[in-house]
Amino acid sequence: MNFYFKDKGKDEYARVFLNKIWKCYEDIFLDSNNRKEVKDYEDKVQSKHGSLPKIRNYKSLLGMAGRTYSKLRDVYKEEGLFEEQGNLSNELVYEIAGTILEYTDFYFCRGLSTPRLAKDIMDSMIDYLHNGLMVRETGQNDESYVNGLFNRYVGNREIKCYYYFLKMCVKVLHSVCEDCHIDTNKPELQLPDNMRHEIIRNIENYDFPFLRGMSSDDVYTDIQLAFRDKDWKLPEPDKK
Repeated sequence: MNFYFKDKGKDEYARVFLNKIWKCYEDIFLDSNNRKEVKDYEDKVQSKHGSLPKIRNYKSLLGMAGRTYSKLRDVYKEEGLFEEQGNLSNELVYEIAGTILEYTDFYFCRGLSTPRLAKDIMDSMIDYLHNGLMVRETGQNDESYVNGLFNRYVGNREIKCYYYFLKMCVKVLHSVCEDCHIDTNKPELQLPDNMRHEIIRNIENYDFPFLRGMSSDDVYTDIQLAFRDKDWKLPEPDKK
């Protein structure tokens, strides 16, 4: 965001563009203890609308961040700065996380790093987009069921990073655990051999660039780690 703020007021285009970006964050900025430069804008909007949106906890902030992502994406697409590629943008999520931490003072965000907040925003959006587990159809065999899971969570979308791939595979694993009545609180997941085989077989069917050079067993191990580790971090986007 600093790139856009430093050009504030230089010309009309910059002012209009900045205002569009600012409005994308409106629901978040207007419900936090912001720095003073936000106060005048807050007073104007509050007098216009009569009340402000309420962000009462971390979960509701993540929901607002998801809405902000959609708004920013549309603004950037309109300006030719964002190309729709069918997957969530790590770079845009990092921008949102960094802006929230820099310009707001929610008590439940104090001490959070940008990578951690970005990871939680990404997880929240993924959960929203892919809510609910896929249930096995009556009479459906293991191969068909696991194939269907991978088609639903992996096969029908563009996946450009290893993190997003693992998150979708975790969805597959959750569904398999639910179907097999597996206790997920145990230290190790004990999947039936046939289900583990079907998961690995599906992994081997994909030729994503980030999977090249990795064995399917290594990928399966990472899926289990992502399934278990709530603090598993979103890799930082490459700097251009």
